[in-house]
Amino acid sequence: MAYHAFSQRPEDQFIVRSERRFGAGSFQLEFRFKYDGGGIAKGGTMTILGNGDIIAQGRVERTISIPAGLGETMDTGRDTGVPVTSAVAGQTNFEGEIDEVRVHSGKLSLIPF
Repeated sequence: MAYHAFSQRPEDQFIVRSERRFGAGSFQLEFRFKYDGGGIAKGGTMTILGNGDIIAQGRVERTISIPAGLGETMDTGRDTGVPVTSAVAGQTNFEGEIDEVRVHSGKLSLIPF
């Protein structure tokens, strides 16, 4: 599940979720975000792939306009920063193993500094 929330307001929270469950064993989970462009804080399409197959796709209507500060982290398996929502996602520990995390940024031309 991809959960994008940048404030406590419901209109700033977006969920893209797959109902497909993966059993025990190794698999690759990939999140792709295709930005609409046209300036800061615009939306885009989130695609979730499991072992290379599209398992979910949906809209994120707005993105953040200011990058998170030093107190926030890019958590994997559990959100250890300050939550902006009471949603269950990220509130419990992930019990499996994560062998590798890769992050590929797109063009950085929108960053104002």
